[in-house]
Amino acid sequence: MATSNDKQIDQLIEEISSIKSIINKNKSLLRQVLLPAHFRLLALFSGFSIILFSMIFYYFMEVYGGYSFIPGHIKMIIFGAIVVDWILLAVMKYSNFMKPLLKIDGRYTLGRLMKEFFSFRIVHVYVPLIVLAIFLCVYLLKQNSAYYIIPTISITIGLFYNFLGSIIEVKQWLLTGYWFLVTGLGVLVFSSIPAPVAVSISMGCGMLLFALPMTEG
Repeated sequence: MATSNDKQIDQLIEEISSIKSIINKNKSLLRQVLLPAHFRLLALFSGFSIILFSMIFYYFMEVYGGYSFIPGHIKMIIFGAIVVDWILLAVMKYSNFMKPLLKIDGRYTLGRLMKEFFSFRIVHVYVPLIVLAIFLCVYLLKQNSAYYIIPTISITIGLFYNFLGSIIEVKQWLLTGYWFLVTGLGVLVFSSIPAPVAVSISMGCGMLLFALPMTEG
């Protein structure tokens, strides 16, 4: 004859099984959406864009003797091109997110994607990282240490890539995350590297690394 304790234990086992099932379902969904193959073209364009614009700035810095001496109209043209590039990449990113989801379930919308993607445990890692990065960037600007914004952003991206890679267990996210972390720390230590070159090496090459075809897992 089952006792009340036995019933409570059985109920607890069922609840644990249900929770594990939900976690595995969300993990499976995230894994399918975040497979690097879906983002290969986006990462490739992003990497080349970062390197291209960095080298353009580096060229004009060499010509005029520093960033602050580059004429305003040249900066406006470059920043205008960067904004257009970002918009195109954002559209591509949206498409990369939605295509695999719609194959899984044609009823998926952007709102549902955000709800699934930014789950409780992801939000409480992602939000503090973003807040910390923004705070440090503003602080560094006020301290006239804008150069150190580069390693700050690289390390932040690296931590987030590693977090996602550990959740979905896809090594390419982890490898790219470690690239951002190591190169970010390298830029922090070797601060004599020109800023555009540092951005190209850390962020530009990091995105190109993510674009490389590798075995999933």
